[in-house]
Formats: sequence, structure tokens, C-alpha cells
Amino acid sequence: MLERYTITAAGRLIHHTVRYEEVPESERPYPDMPFIGCMRAVPTGDVDTNYHGMLEFYTCDSETREWWSYKAKFTDGQYVDIRCLEYERRNS
Repeated sequence: MLERYTITAAGRLIHHTVRYEEVPESERPYPDMPFIGCMRAVPTGDVDTNYHGMLEFYTCDSETREWWSYKAKFTDGQYVDIRCLEYERRNS
């Protein structure tokens, strides 16, 4: 769902929550295509998830086209371990 999370320096998994609202037609970037840009995310706050388990996630560098995949372990809401599962440089 492309939700945003952060692992803090203190080792907590924070969910950056949002609600969605309709963008007035006069503010949409492409008037001829009304569905593009029809919704916007409005931040509603940060929530400590108190997550317990394994979390797999990835990140990329759009300039170098490098991708990394990670798995992090959380116990009773606290980060315990993280491992790099995969690294890939994409040419296309």
C-alpha cells in the first residue's frame, strides 16, 4: 500500500499515518485526465507500531539504479537485528 515507515535510531518502527482527501478539480495537474492527482495524502501523525516479528523491505538509489533488500527482526517492538538479503544493480 506504499505506506511510510521509519526505523528510528532508538530501534522503534514508526508508521507515518495519513488520511486521503479529494483534490479540487481546479488544483489537479492534468485537467484533461481528472483521475491523475485527484487525491492527496494528509499526515495524521506518527504511531509506534510496537511490531513483533520479521519485516522485509527494500530501498533503491534512482541515480545509480542500485537496489537493496533487507530483513529486520523486532522483538516486543524493539529492533534486534537486520540483514541485507540482496543487492542488485539494474542496467535498464
